[in-house]
Amino acid sequence: MAKKRKQRQVIYGNNIKAIMQESEMEQNEFAEKMDIDAAHASRLIKGKKPQLSLVTAFKISHVLNKPIEEIFIYKKPGEK
Repeated sequence: MAKKRKQRQVIYGNNIKAIMQESEMEQNEFAEKMDIDAAHASRLIKGKKPQLSLVTAFKISHVLNKPIEEIFIYKKPGEK
């Protein structure tokens, strides 16, 4: 019998931009606090890095002063 392949769990989106606007944080300030360059910050804000490390997620949470579950939109396997 063939083994079922485990579906990959993915971050579906994020609320980084909305949270930044709410707190009037500019992208360059976000990048500086995250200790990353502006291009990397832009990719994070736009959700172009759907699989990021747990350390990065916690760092974003700390910088934005919000819990992870308010920042990231998790899509369970099979959900549309």
